[in-house]
Amino acid sequence: MKKIIAVVIGTVVACGLGLTLGAARYEPVIRPNVKIGMVAVGGLSREEAAKKLRLWWEGERRTLIRLTSDKLDAQPPEMSVSSYGMGLDDAKSIAQLPMNDFWDSAEQKIGLQSAVPKTLQPVYTFDESKIASLKRWIKKKNPPGTVAKAFYRNGAVVRQRESSSIAIDTSRVRQAVLDAMGADGSGELPLNQGSKHVSDEALGRIEGIVASFSTRFPTRKVSRCGNIKLASHKLDGVVVMPGERFSFNQTVGRRTIEDGYREAGVYKNGKHDTGVGGGICQVSTTLYNALLLSNLKIKERSNHSLPVAYVPMGRDATVDYGSHDLAFENDQSTPVAISSKYEPGRLTFYVLGKPQPELKVKIELVGRRTWALGAQTVIDRSLPAGRKKIVDKGGIGGSVTTYRVVYRDGVQASRQLISHSYYRGGPKIIAVNPAAPAPPVSAEPPPPVLPPQ
Repeated sequence: MKKIIAVVIGTVVACGLGLTLGAARYEPVIRPNVKIGMVAVGGLSREEAAKKLRLWWEGERRTLIRLTSDKLDAQPPEMSVSSYGMGLDDAKSIAQLPMNDFWDSAEQKIGLQSAVPKTLQPVYTFDESKIASLKRWIKKKNPPGTVAKAFYRNGAVVRQRESSSIAIDTSRVRQAVLDAMGADGSGELPLNQGSKHVSDEALGRIEGIVASFSTRFPTRKVSRCGNIKLASHKLDGVVVMPGERFSFNQTVGRRTIEDGYREAGVYKNGKHDTGVGGGICQVSTTLYNALLLSNLKIKERSNHSLPVAYVPMGRDATVDYGSHDLAFENDQSTPVAISSKYEPGRLTFYVLGKPQPELKVKIELVGRRTWALGAQTVIDRSLPAGRKKIVDKGGIGGSVTTYRVVYRDGVQASRQLISHSYYRGGPKIIAVNPAAPAPPVSAEPPPPVLPPQ
Protein backbone atom coordinates (compact mmCIF):
# COMPACT_ATOMS: atom_id res chain seq x y z
CA MET A 1 0.00 0.00 0.00
CA LYS A 2 2.80 2.36 0.89
CA LYS A 3 4.40 1.61 -2.45
CA ILE A 4 1.21 2.47 -4.32
CA ILE A 5 0.87 5.76 -2.47
CA ALA A 6 4.47 6.62 -3.20
CA VAL A 7 4.00 5.88 -6.89
CA VAL A 8 0.88 8.10 -7.02
CA ILE A 9 2.62 10.91 -5.20
CA GLY A 10 5.61 10.64 -7.51
CA THR A 11 3.40 10.68 -10.56
CA VAL A 12 1.55 13.74 -9.32
CA VAL A 13 4.79 15.52 -8.51
CA ALA A 14 6.22 14.63 -11.91
CA CYS A 15 3.09 15.86 -13.70
CA GLY A 16 3.16 19.07 -11.69
CA LEU A 17 6.79 19.64 -12.53
CA GLY A 18 6.06 18.88 -16.18
CA LEU A 19 3.10 21.25 -16.31
CA THR A 20 5.08 23.97 -14.57
CA LEU A 21 7.98 23.54 -16.98
CA GLY A 22 5.57 23.48 -19.93
CA ALA A 23 3.83 26.62 -18.75
CA ALA A 24 7.13 28.41 -18.38
CA ARG A 25 8.18 27.51 -21.92
CA TYR A 26 4.76 28.16 -23.50
CA GLU A 27 4.51 30.96 -26.06
CA PRO A 28 1.10 32.68 -25.87
CA VAL A 29 -1.04 32.55 -29.01
CA ILE A 30 -4.20 34.32 -30.07
CA ARG A 31 -7.32 32.58 -28.96
CA PRO A 32 -8.99 30.34 -31.54
CA ASN A 33 -11.89 31.64 -33.68
CA VAL A 34 -10.63 35.23 -33.55
CA LYS A 35 -10.58 37.53 -36.60
CA ILE A 36 -9.38 41.05 -37.33
CA GLY A 37 -11.86 42.20 -39.88
CA MET A 38 -11.82 39.46 -42.50
CA VAL A 39 -8.44 38.06 -41.45
CA ALA A 40 -8.49 34.92 -39.30
CA VAL A 41 -5.68 35.09 -36.75
CA GLY A 42 -6.80 32.55 -34.13
CA GLY A 43 -3.99 30.29 -32.89
CA LEU A 44 -1.26 32.51 -34.31
CA SER A 45 1.45 34.31 -32.44
CA ARG A 46 1.45 38.10 -32.45
CA GLU A 47 4.27 38.20 -34.99
CA GLU A 48 2.51 35.74 -37.29
CA ALA A 49 -0.79 37.62 -37.00
CA ALA A 50 0.91 40.95 -37.73
CA LYS A 51 2.52 39.54 -40.86
CA LYS A 52 -0.75 38.09 -42.08
CA LEU A 53 -2.55 41.37 -41.40
CA ARG A 54 0.06 43.37 -43.31
CA LEU A 55 -0.26 41.08 -46.32
CA TRP A 56 -4.02 41.61 -46.28
CA TRP A 57 -3.57 45.39 -46.09
CA GLU A 58 -1.23 45.46 -49.09
CA GLY A 59 -4.15 44.41 -51.23
CA GLU A 60 -6.84 46.28 -49.35
CA ARG A 61 -5.14 49.70 -49.49
CA ARG A 62 -5.21 49.57 -53.31
CA THR A 63 -8.97 49.07 -53.37
CA LEU A 64 -10.70 51.83 -55.33
CA ILE A 65 -13.60 53.65 -53.71
CA ARG A 66 -15.58 56.71 -54.73
CA LEU A 67 -16.93 59.34 -52.37
CA THR A 68 -19.42 61.82 -53.86
CA SER A 69 -21.68 64.62 -52.66
CA ASP A 70 -24.77 66.33 -54.04
CA LYS A 71 -23.22 69.62 -52.89
CA LEU A 72 -20.68 69.40 -55.73
CA ASP A 73 -21.31 70.26 -59.36
CA ALA A 74 -18.47 67.99 -60.47
CA GLN A 75 -17.76 64.72 -58.63
CA PRO A 76 -14.23 63.51 -57.77
CA PRO A 77 -12.87 60.38 -59.47
CA GLU A 78 -12.29 56.99 -57.85
CA MET A 79 -9.33 56.89 -55.51
CA SER A 80 -7.53 54.14 -53.64
CA VAL A 81 -8.11 53.70 -49.92
CA SER A 82 -4.55 54.84 -49.18
CA SER A 83 -5.01 57.93 -51.39
CA TYR A 84 -7.71 59.02 -48.96
CA GLY A 85 -5.05 59.02 -46.24
CA MET A 86 -5.91 55.65 -44.70
CA GLY A 87 -3.19 53.47 -43.19
CA LEU A 88 -3.03 50.38 -40.97
CA ASP A 89 -1.61 50.38 -37.45
CA ASP A 90 -0.78 46.68 -37.23
CA ALA A 91 0.81 46.94 -33.77
CA LYS A 92 -2.32 48.43 -32.18
CA SER A 93 -4.52 46.07 -34.15
CA ILE A 94 -2.69 43.04 -32.73
CA ALA A 95 -2.43 44.49 -29.22
CA GLN A 96 -6.21 44.40 -28.80
CA LEU A 97 -6.47 40.63 -29.47
CA PRO A 98 -7.30 38.14 -26.68
CA MET A 99 -4.36 35.81 -26.00
CA ASN A 100 -4.24 32.23 -24.67
CA ASP A 101 -1.76 31.30 -21.96
CA PHE A 102 -0.69 27.71 -21.24
CA TRP A 103 -3.56 26.96 -18.91
CA ASP A 104 -6.18 28.41 -21.32
CA SER A 105 -4.85 26.17 -24.05
CA ALA A 106 -4.82 23.15 -21.73
CA GLU A 107 -8.42 23.74 -20.63
CA GLN A 108 -9.56 24.18 -24.25
CA LYS A 109 -7.86 20.90 -25.20
CA ILE A 110 -9.62 18.91 -22.51
CA GLY A 111 -12.93 20.69 -23.14
CA LEU A 112 -13.07 22.84 -20.03
CA GLN A 113 -13.17 26.02 -22.20
CA SER A 114 -14.91 26.72 -25.48
CA ALA A 115 -13.39 29.08 -28.10
CA VAL A 116 -16.19 31.59 -28.72
CA PRO A 117 -15.90 33.27 -32.18
CA LYS A 118 -14.85 36.90 -31.96
CA THR A 119 -14.21 39.57 -34.62
CA LEU A 120 -12.30 42.77 -33.90
CA GLN A 121 -11.80 45.69 -36.26
CA PRO A 122 -8.37 46.74 -37.51
CA VAL A 123 -6.94 49.95 -36.09
CA TYR A 124 -6.45 52.49 -38.88
CA THR A 125 -4.39 55.65 -39.15
CA PHE A 126 -5.33 58.76 -41.11
CA ASP A 127 -2.90 61.17 -42.78
CA GLU A 128 -4.66 64.40 -43.77
CA SER A 129 -1.79 65.49 -46.01
CA LYS A 130 -2.64 62.64 -48.41
CA ILE A 131 -5.91 64.31 -49.45
CA ALA A 132 -4.28 67.61 -50.40
CA SER A 133 -4.68 66.73 -54.09
CA LEU A 134 -8.38 66.00 -53.55
CA LYS A 135 -8.80 69.40 -51.87
CA ARG A 136 -7.15 71.09 -54.84
CA TRP A 137 -9.35 69.17 -57.27
CA ILE A 138 -12.54 70.23 -55.47
CA LYS A 139 -11.39 73.86 -55.34
CA LYS A 140 -10.62 73.85 -59.07
CA LYS A 141 -13.75 72.05 -60.24
CA ASN A 142 -16.07 73.62 -57.67
CA PRO A 143 -14.80 77.19 -57.17
CA PRO A 144 -15.70 79.24 -54.09
CA GLY A 145 -19.28 80.42 -53.96
CA THR A 146 -20.49 83.59 -55.58
CA VAL A 147 -21.36 86.59 -53.43
CA ALA A 148 -24.88 87.93 -53.11
CA LYS A 149 -25.74 90.79 -55.46
CA ALA A 150 -28.76 92.93 -56.30
CA PHE A 151 -29.28 94.88 -59.53
CA TYR A 152 -31.87 97.21 -60.98
CA ARG A 153 -32.83 95.92 -64.42
CA ASN A 154 -35.77 96.87 -66.62
CA GLY A 155 -37.72 98.46 -63.80
CA ALA A 156 -37.29 95.67 -61.24
CA VAL A 157 -34.84 94.46 -58.59
CA VAL A 158 -32.96 91.34 -59.71
CA ARG A 159 -31.28 89.32 -56.95
CA GLN A 160 -28.36 86.92 -57.21
CA ARG A 161 -28.25 84.58 -54.22
CA GLU A 162 -25.01 83.82 -52.47
CA SER A 163 -23.59 80.33 -52.83
CA SER A 164 -21.35 79.51 -49.91
CA SER A 165 -17.89 77.98 -50.19
CA ILE A 166 -17.34 74.23 -49.84
CA ALA A 167 -14.45 72.39 -48.15
CA ILE A 168 -13.72 68.81 -47.08
CA ASP A 169 -14.55 68.00 -43.47
CA THR A 170 -11.31 66.17 -42.68
CA SER A 171 -12.59 65.04 -39.28
CA ARG A 172 -15.12 62.77 -41.00
CA VAL A 173 -13.13 61.47 -43.99
CA ARG A 174 -11.72 58.46 -42.08
CA GLN A 175 -15.18 57.16 -41.17
CA ALA A 176 -16.53 57.84 -44.66
CA VAL A 177 -13.76 55.71 -46.18
CA LEU A 178 -14.41 52.91 -43.66
CA ASP A 179 -18.12 52.96 -44.49
CA ALA A 180 -17.34 52.73 -48.21
CA MET A 181 -14.90 49.87 -47.60
CA GLY A 182 -17.59 47.97 -45.74
CA ALA A 183 -20.22 48.64 -48.42
CA ASP A 184 -19.99 48.55 -52.20
CA GLY A 185 -17.02 50.91 -52.54
CA SER A 186 -19.05 54.10 -52.68
CA GLY A 187 -20.11 56.60 -50.05
CA GLU A 188 -20.80 60.18 -49.08
CA LEU A 189 -17.90 62.65 -49.21
CA PRO A 190 -18.12 64.72 -46.01
CA LEU A 191 -18.12 68.43 -46.78
CA ASN A 192 -18.47 71.63 -44.81
CA GLN A 193 -20.50 74.37 -46.44
CA GLY A 194 -19.65 77.86 -45.25
CA SER A 195 -22.31 80.10 -43.82
CA LYS A 196 -23.65 82.85 -46.05
CA HIS A 197 -22.57 86.43 -45.43
CA VAL A 198 -25.83 87.63 -46.97
CA SER A 199 -28.64 85.20 -46.25
CA ASP A 200 -31.42 84.65 -48.75
CA GLU A 201 -33.82 86.27 -46.30
CA ALA A 202 -31.64 89.39 -45.96
CA LEU A 203 -31.25 89.63 -49.74
CA GLY A 204 -35.02 89.46 -50.11
CA ARG A 205 -35.35 92.61 -48.00
CA ILE A 206 -33.83 94.63 -50.83
CA GLU A 207 -37.17 95.55 -52.37
CA GLY A 208 -36.77 98.66 -54.53
CA ILE A 209 -35.10 101.97 -55.28
CA VAL A 210 -34.26 104.15 -52.30
CA ALA A 211 -32.62 106.87 -54.42
CA SER A 212 -30.88 107.40 -57.76
CA PHE A 213 -28.67 110.00 -59.42
CA SER A 214 -27.31 110.55 -62.95
CA THR A 215 -24.53 112.59 -64.56
CA ARG A 216 -23.61 113.16 -68.19
CA PHE A 217 -20.28 113.11 -70.03
CA PRO A 218 -19.02 113.66 -73.59
CA THR A 219 -18.77 110.49 -75.65
CA ARG A 220 -15.93 111.80 -77.83
CA LYS A 221 -13.41 111.20 -75.03
CA VAL A 222 -13.10 107.47 -75.65
CA SER A 223 -10.49 106.65 -73.01
CA ARG A 224 -12.38 108.51 -70.31
CA CYS A 225 -15.64 106.78 -71.25
CA GLY A 226 -13.92 103.38 -71.04
CA ASN A 227 -12.65 104.15 -67.54
CA ILE A 228 -16.11 105.22 -66.39
CA LYS A 229 -17.69 102.06 -67.79
CA LEU A 230 -15.10 99.74 -66.22
CA ALA A 231 -15.25 101.26 -62.74
CA SER A 232 -19.04 101.49 -62.64
CA HIS A 233 -19.31 97.83 -63.64
CA LYS A 234 -17.20 96.81 -60.64
CA LEU A 235 -19.66 98.58 -58.34
CA ASP A 236 -22.76 97.08 -59.92
CA GLY A 237 -24.67 94.79 -57.56
CA VAL A 238 -22.58 95.27 -54.39
CA VAL A 239 -24.57 94.50 -51.22
CA VAL A 240 -23.76 96.26 -47.95
CA MET A 241 -25.20 94.77 -44.77
CA PRO A 242 -26.43 96.84 -41.78
CA GLY A 243 -23.49 98.23 -39.83
CA GLU A 244 -20.97 97.53 -42.61
CA ARG A 245 -18.65 100.11 -44.15
CA PHE A 246 -18.27 100.44 -47.92
CA SER A 247 -15.05 101.69 -49.50
CA PHE A 248 -14.93 102.82 -53.13
CA ASN A 249 -11.20 102.14 -53.46
CA GLN A 250 -11.39 98.67 -51.91
CA THR A 251 -14.28 97.71 -54.16
CA VAL A 252 -12.99 99.16 -57.44
CA GLY A 253 -9.35 98.41 -56.73
CA ARG A 254 -6.17 100.06 -57.95
CA ARG A 255 -6.50 101.70 -61.34
CA THR A 256 -3.79 100.25 -63.60
CA ILE A 257 -3.14 99.69 -67.30
CA GLU A 258 -3.06 95.91 -66.60
CA ASP A 259 -6.62 96.09 -65.28
CA GLY A 260 -7.87 97.82 -68.41
CA TYR A 261 -7.74 101.50 -67.41
CA ARG A 262 -6.40 104.13 -69.79
CA GLU A 263 -4.80 107.55 -69.65
CA ALA A 264 -7.34 110.37 -69.53
CA GLY A 265 -7.74 113.86 -68.14
CA VAL A 266 -7.54 114.47 -64.38
CA TYR A 267 -7.32 117.42 -61.98
CA LYS A 268 -4.07 117.58 -60.03
CA ASN A 269 -3.24 120.37 -57.55
CA GLY A 270 -5.37 122.93 -59.33
CA LYS A 271 -4.12 122.03 -62.78
CA HIS A 272 -5.34 119.96 -65.70
CA ASP A 273 -3.29 116.82 -66.21
CA THR A 274 -3.59 113.22 -67.40
CA GLY A 275 -3.42 109.98 -65.42
CA VAL A 276 -4.35 106.32 -65.61
CA GLY A 277 -8.03 106.03 -64.73
CA GLY A 278 -9.01 109.59 -65.59
CA GLY A 279 -12.78 109.92 -65.32
CA ILE A 280 -13.13 107.66 -62.27
CA CYS A 281 -14.02 110.69 -60.17
CA GLN A 282 -17.22 111.10 -62.15
CA VAL A 283 -18.12 107.54 -61.08
CA SER A 284 -17.44 108.30 -57.41
CA THR A 285 -19.26 111.64 -57.64
CA THR A 286 -22.37 110.10 -59.21
CA LEU A 287 -22.43 107.41 -56.55
CA TYR A 288 -21.86 109.99 -53.80
CA ASN A 289 -24.95 111.93 -54.78
CA ALA A 290 -27.07 108.78 -54.86
CA LEU A 291 -25.80 107.97 -51.34
CA LEU A 292 -26.61 111.48 -50.11
CA LEU A 293 -30.16 111.18 -51.39
CA SER A 294 -30.47 107.74 -49.75
CA ASN A 295 -29.83 109.27 -46.32
CA LEU A 296 -26.88 106.94 -45.69
CA LYS A 297 -24.04 107.96 -43.38
CA ILE A 298 -21.06 109.33 -45.33
CA LYS A 299 -17.80 108.37 -43.60
CA GLU A 300 -15.19 109.73 -46.02
CA ARG A 301 -15.32 112.18 -48.93
CA SER A 302 -13.02 114.80 -50.48
CA ASN A 303 -13.68 117.51 -53.06
CA HIS A 304 -11.51 118.23 -56.10
CA SER A 305 -9.00 121.06 -56.34
CA LEU A 306 -11.11 122.56 -59.13
CA PRO A 307 -14.90 122.57 -59.55
CA VAL A 308 -16.17 119.87 -61.93
CA ALA A 309 -18.60 120.40 -64.78
CA TYR A 310 -21.05 117.58 -64.06
CA VAL A 311 -22.29 118.57 -60.55
CA PRO A 312 -22.46 121.81 -58.56
CA MET A 313 -19.67 122.75 -56.15
CA GLY A 314 -20.05 120.87 -52.87
CA ARG A 315 -21.51 117.74 -54.43
CA ASP A 316 -18.42 116.17 -56.00
CA ALA A 317 -16.28 113.36 -54.54
CA THR A 318 -12.73 112.81 -55.75
CA VAL A 319 -10.96 109.48 -55.29
CA ASP A 320 -7.32 108.50 -55.59
CA TYR A 321 -6.16 105.03 -54.60
CA GLY A 322 -4.11 105.25 -51.41
CA SER A 323 -5.02 108.85 -50.56
CA HIS A 324 -8.63 109.90 -51.18
CA ASP A 325 -11.55 107.51 -50.77
CA LEU A 326 -15.34 107.61 -50.81
CA ALA A 327 -16.80 105.58 -47.94
CA PHE A 328 -20.19 105.19 -46.32
CA GLU A 329 -21.75 103.14 -43.55
CA ASN A 330 -25.05 101.35 -43.87
CA ASP A 331 -26.71 102.75 -40.76
CA GLN A 332 -30.09 101.33 -41.77
CA SER A 333 -31.71 98.21 -40.31
CA THR A 334 -31.86 96.45 -43.70
CA PRO A 335 -29.28 95.70 -46.42
CA VAL A 336 -28.67 98.12 -49.27
CA ALA A 337 -27.22 97.49 -52.71
CA ILE A 338 -25.52 99.63 -55.34
CA SER A 339 -26.60 99.20 -58.95
CA SER A 340 -25.07 101.07 -61.87
CA LYS A 341 -26.27 101.76 -65.39
CA TYR A 342 -23.81 102.90 -68.04
CA GLU A 343 -25.12 104.42 -71.25
CA PRO A 344 -23.18 106.40 -73.87
CA GLY A 345 -22.94 109.88 -72.37
CA ARG A 346 -24.88 109.06 -69.19
CA LEU A 347 -24.11 107.27 -65.89
CA THR A 348 -26.73 106.40 -63.29
CA PHE A 349 -26.43 104.89 -59.83
CA TYR A 350 -29.32 103.36 -57.92
CA VAL A 351 -29.24 102.68 -54.19
CA LEU A 352 -31.55 99.72 -53.57
CA GLY A 353 -33.05 98.70 -50.27
CA LYS A 354 -36.31 99.13 -48.41
CA PRO A 355 -37.95 102.30 -49.75
CA GLN A 356 -39.45 104.73 -47.27
CA PRO A 357 -41.91 106.81 -49.29
CA GLU A 358 -42.66 109.04 -46.32
CA LEU A 359 -39.06 110.35 -46.39
CA LYS A 360 -37.78 112.97 -48.82
CA VAL A 361 -34.16 114.12 -48.95
CA LYS A 362 -33.00 117.50 -50.20
CA ILE A 363 -29.41 118.73 -50.61
CA GLU A 364 -28.78 122.39 -49.74
CA LEU A 365 -25.69 124.38 -50.79
CA VAL A 366 -25.07 127.41 -48.57
CA GLY A 367 -22.54 130.28 -48.68
CA ARG A 368 -21.23 129.67 -52.16
CA ARG A 369 -18.21 131.85 -53.05
CA THR A 370 -16.00 131.86 -56.12
CA TRP A 371 -12.86 133.67 -57.19
CA ALA A 372 -10.55 133.83 -60.19
CA LEU A 373 -6.79 133.48 -59.89
CA GLY A 374 -5.98 135.33 -63.10
CA ALA A 375 -3.18 134.39 -65.45
CA GLN A 376 0.42 133.41 -64.84
CA THR A 377 3.18 133.77 -67.42
CA VAL A 378 6.12 131.37 -67.63
CA ILE A 379 9.21 131.52 -69.85
CA ASP A 380 9.59 128.81 -72.48
CA ARG A 381 12.50 129.47 -74.84
CA SER A 382 11.69 126.34 -76.80
CA LEU A 383 8.87 128.32 -78.39
CA PRO A 384 9.52 130.43 -81.46
CA ALA A 385 10.65 133.91 -80.44
CA GLY A 386 7.74 136.12 -79.50
CA ARG A 387 5.23 133.27 -79.50
CA LYS A 388 2.80 132.37 -76.67
CA LYS A 389 1.07 129.11 -75.73
CA ILE A 390 -1.61 128.29 -73.14
CA VAL A 391 -0.11 125.57 -70.93
CA ASP A 392 -3.06 125.20 -68.58
CA LYS A 393 -6.46 126.84 -68.87
CA GLY A 394 -6.81 126.97 -65.07
CA GLY A 395 -10.09 127.25 -63.22
CA ILE A 396 -11.93 129.26 -60.62
CA GLY A 397 -11.59 128.66 -56.91
CA GLY A 398 -14.52 128.51 -54.57
CA SER A 399 -16.06 127.34 -51.34
CA VAL A 400 -19.49 126.12 -50.26
CA THR A 401 -21.17 124.34 -47.34
CA THR A 402 -23.40 121.33 -47.96
CA TYR A 403 -26.38 120.29 -45.83
CA ARG A 404 -28.71 117.32 -46.10
CA VAL A 405 -32.30 118.04 -45.08
CA VAL A 406 -34.70 115.13 -44.46
CA TYR A 407 -38.45 115.58 -44.53
CA ARG A 408 -40.91 113.07 -43.09
CA ASP A 409 -44.44 113.36 -44.44
CA GLY A 410 -43.60 116.88 -45.60
CA VAL A 411 -42.27 118.04 -42.22
CA GLN A 412 -38.56 118.69 -41.72
CA ALA A 413 -37.16 115.90 -39.54
CA SER A 414 -33.45 116.73 -39.62
CA ARG A 415 -30.83 119.07 -41.11
CA GLN A 416 -27.32 117.62 -41.20
CA LEU A 417 -24.06 119.33 -42.04
CA ILE A 418 -22.37 117.20 -44.68
CA SER A 419 -19.23 119.10 -45.66
CA HIS A 420 -17.33 122.34 -46.09
CA SER A 421 -15.80 122.22 -49.57
CA TYR A 422 -12.85 124.40 -50.56
CA TYR A 423 -11.57 124.51 -54.15
CA ARG A 424 -8.16 126.08 -54.42
CA GLY A 425 -8.57 126.77 -58.12
CA GLY A 426 -5.71 127.44 -60.48
CA PRO A 427 -4.46 130.33 -62.61
CA LYS A 428 -4.39 130.28 -66.36
CA ILE A 429 -0.77 129.49 -67.28
CA ILE A 430 0.68 131.04 -70.43
CA ALA A 431 4.11 130.10 -71.76
CA VAL A 432 6.00 132.74 -73.76
CA ASN A 433 9.39 133.20 -75.39
CA PRO A 434 10.17 136.90 -74.81
CA ALA A 435 13.04 137.06 -77.28
CA ALA A 436 12.47 139.56 -80.12
CA PRO A 437 11.80 137.95 -83.45
CA ALA A 438 14.60 138.11 -86.07
CA PRO A 439 14.30 140.93 -88.67
CA PRO A 440 12.56 139.84 -91.80
CA VAL A 441 14.75 138.80 -94.75
CA SER A 442 14.34 140.98 -97.89
CA ALA A 443 12.65 139.28 -100.76
CA GLU A 444 14.34 141.57 -103.42
CA PRO A 445 16.80 139.80 -105.72
CA PRO A 446 20.50 140.71 -105.36
CA PRO A 447 21.92 143.29 -107.89
CA PRO A 448 23.32 141.75 -111.08
CA VAL A 449 27.05 141.17 -111.36
CA LEU A 450 28.42 143.15 -114.37
CA PRO A 451 31.34 141.89 -116.47
CA PRO A 452 34.62 143.79 -116.19
CA GLN A 453 35.07 146.74 -118.63
